[in-house]
Amino acid sequence: MKLGLDLKRGLDRFLTSWRSADDPGIGDYSYRVNPSGSPQIFLCKGEKRVWRTSPWPWRPQRRSYNSQFVNDHDEIGMTTAIPADQDSAMERLLVDHSGFVKAVKWHESDGQWKENWRAPRSKCDSYGWCGPYSTCEPSDAYKFECSCLPGFEPRNPSDWLLRNGSGGSVRKRLESSSVCRNGEGFLKVEIVFLPDASAAVWVDMDMSHADCERECKRNCSCSAYASVDIPDKGTGCLTWYGELVDAVRYNMSDRYDLYVRVDALELAENARKSNEYLAKEIPAILIPTVSSALLVISIVAYFWRKRRGNKGTWVANELRRSSSDQDLPYSKLITISAATNNFSPDNKLGQGGFGLVYKGSGYMSPEYAVFGKFSLKSDVFSFGVMLLEIVSGKKNNEFNSQRIYWRL
Repeated sequence: MKLGLDLKRGLDRFLTSWRSADDPGIGDYSYRVNPSGSPQIFLCKGEKRVWRTSPWPWRPQRRSYNSQFVNDHDEIGMTTAIPADQDSAMERLLVDHSGFVKAVKWHESDGQWKENWRAPRSKCDSYGWCGPYSTCEPSDAYKFECSCLPGFEPRNPSDWLLRNGSGGSVRKRLESSSVCRNGEGFLKVEIVFLPDASAAVWVDMDMSHADCERECKRNCSCSAYASVDIPDKGTGCLTWYGELVDAVRYNMSDRYDLYVRVDALELAENARKSNEYLAKEIPAILIPTVSSALLVISIVAYFWRKRRGNKGTWVANELRRSSSDQDLPYSKLITISAATNNFSPDNKLGQGGFGLVYKGSGYMSPEYAVFGKFSLKSDVFSFGVMLLEIVSGKKNNEFNSQRIYWRL
């Protein structure tokens, strides 16, 4: 199926509705390509616009179709075909007498045409639902769907309170502030179904974003611009002049960022709000992050100190236990010094390879303990006892209730 203008032959291919469900005469509704500005396809009732597609370049919305879009000196329009591997080739596009564009498919099982798709589907699908210089967002049924573009305010605030946005919006400070060579600039409206492009102009089919903004700013009549991806060509610069109508925030593929011309005061107000937002958001992000980090550090430090504390406590307990051990009591240095008269030579018992031996200290060999005799072998005996204690883990003179006897 072909829809659009054949400029070489002077043909205009379009769809019309029946007069009624049982009258095939030409009805009130038509679906045709409007080549003005950036081409769009409009559903109209007489001359009144009811619904439209996005501006060219169009993107296929239904995967069951193979669609080709053409916009050149010979032809402006689209060709739609159903792939041969589809279950049924009986599918068609029509305009219903009640004012809908529909895609229907023939079901052999029950002998009926069944609807696969239709437009319009919501309030925001209706052309110009929120009036000029406004956006329509259909996502929340409990929220008023209309909102003004940046730098604009409701034309009739009382109507907006009654959830009627058809009057649209007007520029703030219209009489007191200028948007022509007076510090004006552009504010971004993110991911929006672009406004009616019937009066829009393609500045270039391959132009950078910065150059596109510069071109729009040079012309005081330019109200907005967008950088649009064009298949096989690059990123084009599309500019609007006059009213911005029918901008919709859809959740669909045909969406781009729209940059709207505003005065210097609006730019300053937006910058102030952005700074306030950052002042609120940055602490809101940093405080939980820093708090979490401090909490982790505190937990690690707590267990580390506890481990060190437990280790120190264990050592201290062992020393206290050992000092109270009657089998092998520990003595303080000051006590040993007093017992040996400050390690006096008069109290020296002898000297071996491992140091000096004084009265009141060291392991005693049997001959010294019984007869008071001391020799080099006494020192060897003491070292051997210590070595056996280390290997066995047992004291040579501790009390053990088990009837196991360790022999040296």
